[in-house]
Amino acid sequence: MNSVKAVVIFLSLLFVSSVFAQSFKPGSEPTGFRNIKWGTELVTFPGMEFYKTATPGGSYPVGEWDSAREVYLDIYLRIEDKLRIEGTEVKRIDYGFWKGKLCEVTITTKGFENWASLKKGILRRFGKGKVVRFPSYGLLGVEGLGETQWHVWLGKITEMELLYDGSSQIGELWMGSTVLREQLFKEEQRQ
Repeated sequence: MNSVKAVVIFLSLLFVSSVFAQSFKPGSEPTGFRNIKWGTELVTFPGMEFYKTATPGGSYPVGEWDSAREVYLDIYLRIEDKLRIEGTEVKRIDYGFWKGKLCEVTITTKGFENWASLKKGILRRFGKGKVVRFPSYGLLGVEGLGETQWHVWLGKITEMELLYDGSSQIGELWMGSTVLREQLFKEEQRQ
């Protein structure tokens, strides 16, 4: 029975890794945000203002949702931040720090036109990633005919997700450090 479980787990991991393998356009995987590498210490950032404490963004690895609820990041806003990404005006840029190190960034847009412009720039720069299509059940807005597209990029250095909620007209581009997220989930599971 244990060998059957091992085979099922192996095949599941193989499937998941093949679905998301090489999801960044070759040579485009970022190592951080705006030339600031993941893991950079908060004290080296000028003009940061504490905003809130929150759980990590992005999707959680299978089986880690419960422990993720116990993980918290310190979210900062950068005073005088340039609120333009890929030529698009954005509402806010949240910088997430775990143990004082840059772990993730969430870029928020307001309105479909701003989000569509951001999406166009992101897809041009990084490729389309993997597109997950699913019916809209009221939690997420409709893009097209009754479904929402959720773009996902998984790399060795960076994970990214791009999503739009039509009901609130809020779009988000989330970027996070693959390595730091792995460390924080492992540490929380040990505790």
